[in-house]
Amino acid sequence: MKKPTESYTKNRQTGQWERKRAPLNMMFVQFLGRFVRLLGWVSLVALFITITRHWHIHTYPPIVEVVEAQSVEDHVMIEYYIDGQQHLRSVLETTVELVSGPARDFGINPNHLLAICIQEGYEVSDGVAYSCSPTAVGDHGRAIGAFQILADYHGFPKDDAKNIYASAKWTAERMLRYNYRNNPRYAMQAHNGIHSKGYGNTVWQIAKTLHPII
Repeated sequence: MKKPTESYTKNRQTGQWERKRAPLNMMFVQFLGRFVRLLGWVSLVALFITITRHWHIHTYPPIVEVVEAQSVEDHVMIEYYIDGQQHLRSVLETTVELVSGPARDFGINPNHLLAICIQEGYEVSDGVAYSCSPTAVGDHGRAIGAFQILADYHGFPKDDAKNIYASAKWTAERMLRYNYRNNPRYAMQAHNGIHSKGYGNTVWQIAKTLHPII
């Protein structure tokens, strides 16, 4: 009988040729190689998804114009309390609608998202305190729009930061990442930093007490 290839060995007791069994260490190396190749494919798919998202053309509603250009009738006066003290802010009615949309889409209480917007996008014009202003700028020019997003830090387009719908959607998604389902107060606090307990207390009180004055 012709001797088989080197992948076989002869059994001394039976005289039969049997297929060699790979050593455990060799089997582990083979498994590791397959796992690395699979990981490479997964990484390529993830990279492709990231690139396509980056190239996606946003179709957000138009930016709300400067608050000074709007008539008083276009605004709704918001009342809320912090530590028992009354606060009044003027907010565009269209802004309330644009913020409420993403909140409902992501299963977030609209008051929670609106409270962040009220605290962040703050401007004063002719003695009137306006909130949720898309033109608001803070933190030495780094924080932009109604939600005061650090656009450069987060890699968020500045034009989108000035767009109320886009910035509300970004904030809502971020709140979900910070465990909004189980701890909404913490998720609201995280908008300004996970250790910003004072900020978290403020926006939580705004959300609990705010209501429009008709």
